[in-house]
Amino acid sequence: MGFFDKIAKLINGSSAEETPKTEQQSKSEASKVETEETPKATVSEKATNSIDKQDNLLRAVIQCLKSNYGGSKISMADKTLALWIADGLFYDLLSSNGFKEQLMTSIVDELGLDFSSIEIMTGRLPEESLTPIADGCFLQIKAKQVVQSISRAEILQVEGFGSMQDAKVCLDSQDIDNLPYARYNIGIGRRPKMDDNTHRINQIAIDDSPTSNEYHKNKFVSRAHAFISYSEEYGFMLHVEHGGSRLAKKRTHIYRGIEKIELDNLLIPVPLRDGDYIVLSKNVHLLFKKAKA
Repeated sequence: MGFFDKIAKLINGSSAEETPKTEQQSKSEASKVETEETPKATVSEKATNSIDKQDNLLRAVIQCLKSNYGGSKISMADKTLALWIADGLFYDLLSSNGFKEQLMTSIVDELGLDFSSIEIMTGRLPEESLTPIADGCFLQIKAKQVVQSISRAEILQVEGFGSMQDAKVCLDSQDIDNLPYARYNIGIGRRPKMDDNTHRINQIAIDDSPTSNEYHKNKFVSRAHAFISYSEEYGFMLHVEHGGSRLAKKRTHIYRGIEKIELDNLLIPVPLRDGDYIVLSKNVHLLFKKAKA
């Protein structure tokens, strides 16, 4: 470009695009274009990946069972299928969307195997009889444990993990029939007022006093969180209610040694065993203990 041409451009104005770019500017713009053109995973894509992962796990379980038991007439009525999940987030996903029921239906329909129960668990893995079937997922088939039902028990508060209005509540199979609906209610407060203006009676009452040292933990328990019933066959059984379920953004678990059992189906109770820890919304722990004779 000649001298007079340059002068003319200065007089008439020169655009930014016509001004020569430095090497640093060129690299910066190239990087920006590359970043803008690189697609990021959307929420729907992440959901799709989770569904794919779940479907792959289901197929892996079916394939493993088919390889070992396909075509056989063996009965699984006395056995439990346990699925151990190392990834806590994946465990939460499987526990919240009906995967257990879907898996049980697929096993019956495709293989004709009917297990007594299916458990999905996380935590420290047991050392025996684990079959790896996917990344961080293990299968275990164990004999159904026959447990003698407990007819008298105690619910104890665990120091440092919330507090009850009574330090101990006695459960008795003979007395439970005298209670409304034949059950021991669990919730915060002795007689909390419900949304329909009625009052519920909680026999196992979590302390609702704001002056309690444990109130910062207790306050996350629902007014109607869970209840305990009794049957001759299974003994005392823990039921989760809507207020203690994921639908209400709460949690209810049983810790049995290294085993973690989540209760999220309002229709399926879990029989309690001596030494079980009942965990309400992660913060409040109750100990279920067989009463001394």
